[in-house]
Amino acid sequence: MDYTYTEGKLSNGNTIKYKVTPSGTAYHVDTPDSLVATLERLRNNRTRIRVYYGDRETGRDWEEQYGVLGTIGRSTGSIKIPLMIATSRSMGGGALLDNCIVKVEYANRRQGGVIWQHVKYYRENTEHPASRSYYKPSTKPRRKGRARTSPSGFGGTR
Repeated sequence: MDYTYTEGKLSNGNTIKYKVTPSGTAYHVDTPDSLVATLERLRNNRTRIRVYYGDRETGRDWEEQYGVLGTIGRSTGSIKIPLMIATSRSMGGGALLDNCIVKVEYANRRQGGVIWQHVKYYRENTEHPASRSYYKPSTKPRRKGRARTSPSGFGGTR
């Protein structure tokens, strides 16, 4: 893919270098070309995804849980950066940290699985938070006795 390069100056005086795709989306210059092509394809198809952020040098997953599900959109302005749009009803979203992505997968498991992954990708903690014991239903038997509802069945006690 052919890129043009540009710089954006932040309000604090720092500058960020971007590579701009032919469609006009600006990705951080450190984002791998294979990931840029994948993200552009997913943006054009409006595919719902889950991204995993992490250390781009080691491939270690940061296990971030917020702002990682949605479709990829694009900001308006002179430099059009990718955004993570949470739902189809959302009017905007947060900036996608495209240079820190270590894995991309479909949000819907039936569509497939991993779309793109860093060569050295790994997770420090292999246990998913939803598999912890306090998320599991109780295995204790239910207490026997009559239900404590009103005669109408809408709550309250007799």
